[in-house]
Amino acid sequence: MAQKYEITILTNYFTLSQRNRLNNMGIGRFFLAYYGERKIKPHKEAFIEACGPYKPSQCVMIGDDYLLDILGARNAGLNTIFVNSKGVNVTKQMGTVVNSVEEITDSIIQKSAENDLEK
Repeated sequence: MAQKYEITILTNYFTLSQRNRLNNMGIGRFFLAYYGERKIKPHKEAFIEACGPYKPSQCVMIGDDYLLDILGARNAGLNTIFVNSKGVNVTKQMGTVVNSVEEITDSIIQKSAENDLEK
């Protein structure tokens, strides 16, 4: 995905800690930028800031916390993919849902834009 998309992190923790954690996992190189600390989820401003130079409608929030990640992102105008790793009951209003990040493909990303147009 990092070859086709610019991937950033929006965290409610310290960005340096997140960067180090992802580097230790061997995946830090896939992330272009890290956002958080100053403005945190689910505040609209945090998502807008994490969009960088892009419009919110050009971005997709992938998150595993429905309230913090998905509702906050939708409020800011981002497309969303909810990673339902905890097995919560899913409704149509939740938009695009996957059970793990490994399921996310280009078609799932496109589906998220279509689903969020209906919100």
